[in-house]
Amino acid sequence: MIAELTPEQRWIFVGLLLLAGDSEIPGVVYRRKDEDGNLLGYSDVVLADTLGVDEHEIKLGLVRMVEKNKVMVDRRDVISICNWKKYQSEYERQKPYRNKSYTQSDEVEGEVDRDREREKEELCFDHAKRSWLNITEEDKKSWAEAFPACEIDVELAHAREWLLGAGPRGQKRAWRKFIVGWLTRTQKDGGTRNGLPAKSGYQVSQIGATPKTDHGPEYWAKVRELKAKGIEGQELTDAIRKRFPELAEKDEK
Repeated sequence: MIAELTPEQRWIFVGLLLLAGDSEIPGVVYRRKDEDGNLLGYSDVVLADTLGVDEHEIKLGLVRMVEKNKVMVDRRDVISICNWKKYQSEYERQKPYRNKSYTQSDEVEGEVDRDREREKEELCFDHAKRSWLNITEEDKKSWAEAFPACEIDVELAHAREWLLGAGPRGQKRAWRKFIVGWLTRTQKDGGTRNGLPAKSGYQVSQIGATPKTDHGPEYWAKVRELKAKGIEGQELTDAIRKRFPELAEKDEK
Protein backbone atom coordinates (compact mmCIF):
# COMPACT_ATOMS: atom_id res chain seq x y z
CA MET A 1 0.00 0.00 0.00
CA ILE A 2 1.12 3.55 -0.74
CA ALA A 3 0.57 4.46 2.93
CA GLU A 4 3.60 2.33 3.75
CA LEU A 5 5.80 5.12 2.40
CA THR A 6 6.35 8.67 3.63
CA PRO A 7 5.31 11.54 1.30
CA GLU A 8 8.95 12.00 0.27
CA GLN A 9 9.33 8.29 -0.42
CA ARG A 10 6.13 8.25 -2.48
CA TRP A 11 7.58 10.97 -4.69
CA ILE A 12 10.76 8.93 -5.12
CA PHE A 13 8.73 5.84 -6.01
CA VAL A 14 6.76 7.75 -8.63
CA GLY A 15 10.04 9.00 -10.08
CA LEU A 16 11.38 5.46 -10.23
CA LEU A 17 8.23 4.34 -12.07
CA LEU A 18 8.78 7.05 -14.67
CA LEU A 19 12.45 6.16 -15.10
CA ALA A 20 11.56 2.48 -15.36
CA GLY A 21 9.04 3.29 -18.08
CA ASP A 22 11.62 5.26 -20.08
CA SER A 23 14.16 2.46 -19.71
CA GLU A 24 15.20 0.25 -22.65
CA ILE A 25 14.31 -2.62 -20.33
CA PRO A 26 10.80 -1.80 -19.06
CA GLY A 27 10.52 -1.92 -15.29
CA VAL A 28 14.28 -1.69 -14.73
CA VAL A 29 16.04 1.53 -13.71
CA TYR A 30 19.67 1.52 -14.80
CA ARG A 31 22.16 4.01 -16.15
CA ARG A 32 24.18 2.09 -18.74
CA LYS A 33 25.83 -1.22 -19.61
CA ASP A 34 29.50 -1.99 -19.05
CA GLU A 35 31.83 -3.59 -21.60
CA ASP A 36 30.56 -7.05 -20.69
CA GLY A 37 26.93 -6.05 -21.08
CA ASN A 38 26.20 -5.91 -17.37
CA LEU A 39 23.70 -3.30 -16.23
CA LEU A 40 25.05 -0.49 -14.04
CA GLY A 41 22.70 1.54 -11.88
CA TYR A 42 22.55 5.18 -10.81
CA SER A 43 24.55 6.42 -7.85
CA ASP A 44 22.53 7.90 -4.99
CA VAL A 45 23.89 11.35 -5.86
CA VAL A 46 22.77 11.24 -9.50
CA LEU A 47 19.41 9.71 -8.59
CA ALA A 48 18.81 12.39 -5.97
CA ASP A 49 19.58 15.17 -8.47
CA THR A 50 17.42 13.57 -11.13
CA LEU A 51 14.40 13.31 -8.83
CA GLY A 52 15.06 16.58 -7.03
CA VAL A 53 15.33 15.12 -3.52
CA ASP A 54 18.00 14.85 -0.83
CA GLU A 55 20.56 12.06 -1.18
CA HIS A 56 19.77 10.91 2.37
CA GLU A 57 16.09 10.51 1.42
CA ILE A 58 17.11 8.33 -1.53
CA LYS A 59 19.03 5.98 0.75
CA LEU A 60 16.20 5.72 3.28
CA GLY A 61 13.53 5.46 0.58
CA LEU A 62 15.20 2.59 -1.25
CA VAL A 63 15.67 0.65 1.98
CA ARG A 64 11.98 1.13 2.81
CA MET A 65 10.82 0.15 -0.69
CA VAL A 66 12.91 -3.02 -0.63
CA GLU A 67 11.43 -3.92 2.77
CA LYS A 68 7.90 -3.44 1.38
CA ASN A 69 8.61 -5.42 -1.82
CA LYS A 70 8.08 -2.43 -4.08
CA VAL A 71 11.54 -2.55 -5.65
CA MET A 72 14.62 -4.76 -5.77
CA VAL A 73 18.16 -3.34 -5.84
CA ASP A 74 21.11 -5.49 -6.93
CA ARG A 75 24.79 -5.12 -6.07
CA ARG A 76 25.34 -2.84 -9.09
CA ASP A 77 22.58 -0.45 -7.89
CA VAL A 78 20.20 -1.57 -10.66
CA ILE A 79 16.61 -1.04 -9.48
CA SER A 80 13.80 -3.35 -10.61
CA ILE A 81 10.16 -2.43 -10.00
CA CYS A 82 8.22 -5.28 -8.41
CA ASN A 83 4.91 -6.10 -10.14
CA TRP A 84 5.86 -3.79 -12.99
CA LYS A 85 3.00 -4.92 -15.26
CA LYS A 86 0.33 -3.46 -13.01
CA TYR A 87 1.88 0.01 -13.42
CA GLN A 88 2.26 -0.13 -17.22
CA SER A 89 -1.23 1.05 -18.20
CA GLU A 90 -0.95 4.20 -16.10
CA TYR A 91 2.53 4.81 -17.43
CA GLU A 92 1.40 4.56 -21.07
CA ARG A 93 -1.48 6.96 -20.37
CA GLN A 94 0.84 9.66 -19.01
CA LYS A 95 3.77 9.07 -21.36
CA PRO A 96 2.94 11.88 -23.87
CA TYR A 97 2.99 14.45 -21.05
CA ARG A 98 6.31 13.34 -19.60
CA ASN A 99 8.71 13.25 -22.51
CA LYS A 100 9.44 16.97 -22.55
CA SER A 101 10.00 17.32 -18.80
CA TYR A 102 12.35 14.35 -18.57
CA THR A 103 14.62 15.81 -21.22
CA GLN A 104 15.54 18.40 -18.59
CA SER A 105 16.29 15.61 -16.11
CA ASP A 106 18.67 14.04 -18.62
CA GLU A 107 20.49 17.36 -18.89
CA VAL A 108 20.78 17.61 -15.11
CA GLU A 109 22.15 14.07 -14.96
CA GLY A 110 24.76 14.95 -17.58
CA GLU A 111 25.87 17.99 -15.59
CA VAL A 112 26.16 15.92 -12.41
CA ASP A 113 28.22 13.29 -14.26
CA ARG A 114 30.61 15.95 -15.53
CA ASP A 115 30.92 17.48 -12.07
CA ARG A 116 31.75 14.10 -10.55
CA GLU A 117 34.40 13.45 -13.21
CA ARG A 118 36.00 16.82 -12.43
CA GLU A 119 35.94 16.01 -8.71
CA LYS A 120 37.96 12.84 -9.37
CA GLU A 121 40.78 14.99 -10.74
CA GLU A 122 40.58 17.85 -8.24
CA LEU A 123 42.33 18.19 -4.91
CA CYS A 124 40.14 16.78 -2.15
CA PHE A 125 40.13 14.93 1.17
CA ASP A 126 38.79 11.39 1.38
CA HIS A 127 37.44 10.72 4.86
CA ALA A 128 37.10 7.00 4.20
CA LYS A 129 40.76 6.68 3.15
CA ARG A 130 41.84 9.24 5.79
CA SER A 131 44.04 10.97 3.24
CA TRP A 132 44.43 13.87 0.82
CA LEU A 133 44.00 13.10 -2.87
CA ASN A 134 45.46 14.76 -5.96
CA ILE A 135 47.91 17.07 -4.17
CA THR A 136 50.83 17.50 -6.56
CA GLU A 137 54.46 18.34 -5.90
CA GLU A 138 53.80 21.58 -7.76
CA ASP A 139 51.08 22.40 -5.21
CA LYS A 140 53.48 21.81 -2.33
CA LYS A 141 56.20 23.88 -3.95
CA SER A 142 53.79 26.77 -4.52
CA TRP A 143 52.54 26.65 -0.92
CA ALA A 144 56.10 26.45 0.42
CA GLU A 145 56.98 29.63 -1.45
CA ALA A 146 53.84 31.44 -0.31
CA PHE A 147 54.05 30.24 3.33
CA PRO A 148 57.77 29.90 4.15
CA ALA A 149 57.16 29.47 7.90
CA CYS A 150 55.03 26.36 7.29
CA GLU A 151 56.25 22.80 6.92
CA ILE A 152 53.75 21.75 4.26
CA ASP A 153 53.67 17.99 4.89
CA VAL A 154 53.38 18.53 8.63
CA GLU A 155 50.54 21.04 8.22
CA LEU A 156 48.69 18.75 5.82
CA ALA A 157 48.90 16.05 8.47
CA HIS A 158 47.62 18.48 11.11
CA ALA A 159 44.74 19.50 8.84
CA ARG A 160 43.94 15.83 8.17
CA GLU A 161 43.61 15.04 11.87
CA TRP A 162 41.45 18.13 12.42
CA LEU A 163 39.10 17.10 9.60
CA LEU A 164 38.78 13.55 10.92
CA GLY A 165 37.84 14.80 14.37
CA ALA A 166 35.72 17.80 13.41
CA GLY A 167 32.46 15.99 12.64
CA PRO A 168 30.12 17.97 10.31
CA ARG A 169 32.58 20.88 10.30
CA GLY A 170 35.06 18.60 8.56
CA GLN A 171 32.81 18.23 5.51
CA LYS A 172 34.17 20.79 3.07
CA ARG A 173 33.85 21.33 -0.67
CA ALA A 174 36.42 24.03 -1.54
CA TRP A 175 39.41 21.94 -0.42
CA ARG A 176 42.13 24.08 -1.98
CA LYS A 177 40.64 27.14 -0.30
CA PHE A 178 40.57 25.24 3.01
CA ILE A 179 44.28 24.33 2.78
CA VAL A 180 45.30 27.87 1.83
CA GLY A 181 43.27 29.21 4.75
CA TRP A 182 44.89 26.70 7.09
CA LEU A 183 48.41 27.64 5.94
CA THR A 184 47.59 31.35 6.10
CA ARG A 185 46.55 31.07 9.75
CA THR A 186 49.61 28.98 10.59
CA GLN A 187 51.89 31.51 8.88
CA LYS A 188 50.29 34.36 10.83
CA ASP A 189 50.66 32.38 14.06
CA GLY A 190 54.40 32.19 13.48
CA GLY A 191 54.70 29.01 11.46
CA THR A 192 54.69 25.27 12.05
CA ARG A 193 57.17 25.45 14.94
CA ASN A 194 55.18 28.06 16.86
CA GLY A 195 52.51 27.30 19.39
CA LEU A 196 50.97 30.78 19.59
CA PRO A 197 50.35 33.59 17.12
CA ALA A 198 53.04 36.27 16.90
CA LYS A 199 50.28 38.90 16.90
CA SER A 200 49.25 37.88 20.41
CA GLY A 201 51.36 40.62 21.93
CA TYR A 202 53.78 38.30 23.76
CA GLN A 203 57.27 37.71 22.48
CA VAL A 204 57.11 34.67 20.28
CA SER A 205 60.63 33.71 21.32
CA GLN A 206 59.37 33.19 24.86
CA ILE A 207 56.30 31.09 24.09
CA GLY A 208 56.66 28.55 21.34
CA ALA A 209 59.15 30.18 18.98
CA THR A 210 61.91 27.77 19.83
CA PRO A 211 61.89 24.22 18.44
CA LYS A 212 59.15 21.94 19.69
CA THR A 213 61.62 20.00 21.82
CA ASP A 214 61.69 22.99 24.20
CA HIS A 215 58.15 22.09 25.26
CA GLY A 216 56.86 18.71 26.28
CA PRO A 217 54.26 16.73 24.32
CA GLU A 218 51.56 17.83 26.78
CA TYR A 219 52.11 21.46 25.76
CA TRP A 220 51.76 20.80 22.05
CA ALA A 221 48.82 18.47 22.54
CA LYS A 222 47.02 21.29 24.37
CA VAL A 223 47.86 23.77 21.60
CA ARG A 224 46.44 21.43 18.95
CA GLU A 225 43.35 20.74 21.04
CA LEU A 226 42.58 24.44 21.48
CA LYS A 227 43.20 25.25 17.82
CA ALA A 228 40.96 22.39 16.75
CA LYS A 229 38.21 24.06 18.77
CA GLY A 230 38.73 27.29 16.81
CA ILE A 231 40.49 29.10 19.66
CA GLU A 232 43.14 31.47 18.34
CA GLY A 233 44.83 34.81 18.95
CA GLN A 234 44.66 36.35 22.41
CA GLU A 235 42.19 33.73 23.61
CA LEU A 236 44.63 30.97 22.69
CA THR A 237 47.49 32.80 24.39
CA ASP A 238 45.51 33.26 27.60
CA ALA A 239 44.40 29.63 27.64
CA ILE A 240 47.97 28.36 27.21
CA ARG A 241 49.32 30.71 29.87
CA LYS A 242 46.59 29.58 32.26
CA ARG A 243 47.34 25.89 31.62
CA PHE A 244 51.11 26.41 31.79
CA PRO A 245 51.69 29.22 34.36
CA GLU A 246 55.44 28.67 34.22
CA LEU A 247 55.45 30.19 30.73
CA ALA A 248 53.65 33.27 31.99
CA GLU A 249 56.29 33.64 34.69
CA LYS A 250 59.02 33.58 32.05
CA ASP A 251 57.24 36.31 30.10
CA GLU A 252 57.13 38.56 33.13
CA LYS A 253 60.87 38.29 33.76
